[in-house]
Amino acid sequence: MSDRESTSLTDRMLESIHIEGFKGFKNTDIGPLRRVNVILGGQNVGKTSLLEAVYLGGARRSGATPFRLLEGNDQSSFTATSFHQDFKIILKDTKSHESLGWGNLLPISLNLPSQTTLAGIFEQLVVLRRNREVIEMLRQVEPRLEDMHGLFLYGDRRIYVELTGVPQALPLPQMGHGFSRLVYLYCSLLASNATLALIDELENGIHYSSLPIVFEGLRYLALERDVQLMMTTHSWEAIRAGYNIFAQAGQLAHFQLIRLEREPDNIRAVLINDEALTTVMEAGYEIR
Repeated sequence: MSDRESTSLTDRMLESIHIEGFKGFKNTDIGPLRRVNVILGGQNVGKTSLLEAVYLGGARRSGATPFRLLEGNDQSSFTATSFHQDFKIILKDTKSHESLGWGNLLPISLNLPSQTTLAGIFEQLVVLRRNREVIEMLRQVEPRLEDMHGLFLYGDRRIYVELTGVPQALPLPQMGHGFSRLVYLYCSLLASNATLALIDELENGIHYSSLPIVFEGLRYLALERDVQLMMTTHSWEAIRAGYNIFAQAGQLAHFQLIRLEREPDNIRAVLINDEALTTVMEAGYEIR
């Protein structure tokens, strides 16, 4: 799909983010956003915290987020250290330009859900008749893939995978963490009606050689399935793969980097797109 054909996309999309009093974000504005936004920056600069802020702002809540594994007293600690007295998150969309309570948020943590949960997501795709679609996408990474099934066997409910040349279907965990994460990512995006997906550490568990294929799948989901994406990464290979896929398709107008930089008492966001993005990528500047 070319940029001119992209007018078929919905005109409602998250346009800007304003964060006050959340973790290191004292007073931060981010925007305008694009269809695909890759968030980068140094260690502990606030990449995952930005996803948390968008989730909390859209869900209109001030508690824990799906991006942290909290146990025991962790919930109280998270609340005490994350939310300041002037806490405020404002999301604005491109249609109304007013504060948006986003009902169709899809958070995708770097932590895999249980096998039972993952099988349930895949079974939703079967009902929606999108299971063949996700199999085709996954086949680009694992060419031996023939079919997938959600089955309850031996007291467990999980996904089983059929591979060419392997006489017996394998439970998904035997395919490795990277492939399981791709199943989680693609199935979640295709099974939901989300308009905005928040993906933490996109490259986690995925071999760098597969990242161009992964981004091709994400480009399809963003521009054909009408899903806006915000994703974090600390991988130069992921940044390069995303840029190349959108550049080769002539769709860089839908893609940008958001670099977070820590100031003495705040975090600021620098947008890298269009000519600046091309210059950075061609020169190979270190921007993570």
